[in-house]
Amino acid sequence: MSEAVEESYFDAIVSSFLWAVVIVAIFTFVKRILTPTPPPAKPSTPIIKVPKQDMSLETLLEYDGSHGKGICVAIKGDIFDVSSRPGFYGPLSLL
Repeated sequence: MSEAVEESYFDAIVSSFLWAVVIVAIFTFVKRILTPTPPPAKPSTPIIKVPKQDMSLETLLEYDGSHGKGICVAIKGDIFDVSSRPGFYGPLSLL
């Protein structure tokens, strides 16, 4: 008789713990659904678009994001304006 009481007490504890986990999981799921997602953060500085032009290496070096002219990257002779991602391509991105 004593073993049956101990087993039922252990089963009650395990069952209570499992119900608590299920309730917390449901609460978290409902909270995530009902909470509106914040709008994406806008960049603190305005994005400077680089005009389309042919560039020499010296001209391309000016478009590194540190002179306020925007950011350009050249890959195999093609020039890309990456001014919209200053955190990734800008002068402080390697820090």
